[in-house]
Amino acid sequence: MIQCRQVETSQAPISIVIPTLNEAGYLPKLLSSIKGQTFQRYEVIVADGGSEDDTAQLALDWGAKVVTDKRAGPGAGRNEGTRAASADLLFYLDGDVELPPDFFEKALAEIRGRGLVCATWGTLASDGTRTQRMLFRLLIPIQRLAIRLGMPVAGGFAIFVTRPVFDQIGGFDEKVFQAEDHDFVKAASTLGKFGYLNSVGGSVSARRWTKEGNMRLAAKYIYSIVYRAMVGKVQKKIFEYEFGHYGDDEPPK
Repeated sequence: MIQCRQVETSQAPISIVIPTLNEAGYLPKLLSSIKGQTFQRYEVIVADGGSEDDTAQLALDWGAKVVTDKRAGPGAGRNEGTRAASADLLFYLDGDVELPPDFFEKALAEIRGRGLVCATWGTLASDGTRTQRMLFRLLIPIQRLAIRLGMPVAGGFAIFVTRPVFDQIGGFDEKVFQAEDHDFVKAASTLGKFGYLNSVGGSVSARRWTKEGNMRLAAKYIYSIVYRAMVGKVQKKIFEYEFGHYGDDEPPK
């Protein structure tokens, strides 16, 4: 294991990086949940991929720093947002995430106590059908088991990493078509301790499952897992997978 510079996490400031594309319907809920945190030493960077709605202006109105990145995929947005970030502790969220008020306070305490350089946490569905909400609950123990068995996995909407580890990896692989988030935490786990946070959780929209259909999307994810296990990184378009095409979708009231 390569040793990276340790970063003090108890009261250190954090940078929250959010890649966006047409997130005006959801982003205010996330930014509101961040503003209400018990831990207030943070900055928010919204890396916008050229939204056609009011995403960028809404982010500015909430006090976020906005950078523009029109390259394809959220990985490029996370990289661009990180370049604009000033803290050594990085949290990656998506625009449709919501957090409980004590999320960062508890997360930082656990990260410090366990000596983690990269982490993820459980995320439930904030909307969707009963089946979709049950599916999200089922995925949590599956993810825990995979991590326990030495297979780091994490969605891009729920990743913590220290900057030294991010820099040594070189950020998210922008050449990867899909699952760049899983590839990132896999690489991070070779540089220090990766873990699943037990003290915190969040929620995220099930909109992709609703738009594509449960069976169809599940099949794509299974195919991606098999492809990565047998071939390696998904560096070509193996199926249709849209990013940020939710501008016409109304979030649930």
